[in-house]
Amino acid sequence: MMQYATTLSATGHGMEERVKDAFAFVETLFPSMSAFDYALPTARQRFDETKGMDKQYLAHEYFNKDWEPCSFSAMNDWLSQAKLSYACSAHLMENLDVVTLTKEQQNVVNAIKDPVLQQQVRDFMVNRQFRRDYWVKGLRQVFVDDAIRELQVILTTPCADVPKEINCPQGKICLNQELLDAILAVLQDHLPHPIAELERTITKHSLPILWQTIGILAGARHIHPAVDCVRLEEQTRSKLLNRKIVRLPETVTFCASPRIGGGIAVSGIEQLFLDVETKHAWD
Repeated sequence: MMQYATTLSATGHGMEERVKDAFAFVETLFPSMSAFDYALPTARQRFDETKGMDKQYLAHEYFNKDWEPCSFSAMNDWLSQAKLSYACSAHLMENLDVVTLTKEQQNVVNAIKDPVLQQQVRDFMVNRQFRRDYWVKGLRQVFVDDAIRELQVILTTPCADVPKEINCPQGKICLNQELLDAILAVLQDHLPHPIAELERTITKHSLPILWQTIGILAGARHIHPAVDCVRLEEQTRSKLLNRKIVRLPETVTFCASPRIGGGIAVSGIEQLFLDVETKHAWD
């Protein structure tokens, strides 16, 4: 499709039109590719799903000369030359084996001692199409227990909207209702709380189960790591950015939060109310 878009698409067409032309061309090929369709029966479904995506996104992700799919091991070889090491997946849920792999898959992965091969095998097990990873220079080991206890988290979803069943790579996982209620009782003020406080408050459940539940809630974006002190300068910049976001002609479904150092999902309707509610403060 990239070759068609750059060589045969109509002269004068912009990038979005070239993307549409390329997809239209490939669609005309499917009736004559019976052998290909037989060997890869899911290719047509994948094509149809991709065709329905935003054309600007497709142009950015797929239709550029520098886009080249590669395996995890190939990426590791390239980045290791810059002294970068794999740290973890940027998608928190993918770091939790209990919601990503079956018991049998966990046993196979844990038996592999090479970390690069381990990640490669995981990709095949879950049929991962794309990866989102953190790579760091000077990777060092930390005392995980202490680091987790010092971490502060904040509730980013109203308590009533936090579901008991969470979507995960293996389907749905049902959280322990008693434990979930205990976590929400501590975090319901929507202020940062250290995990050590949750440990002291919630004593009926084991620490691994507590940490696992917190990880699942964080992976589902109902809670988020946070800081307890935000500088005035950071608050001001975030307010100015959010003011611009809610008044954009196109919808951006996130607003900035200096408390978590990232974005909070805010729908278009919610942004309209936010703009009205804070209009006098902003103006």
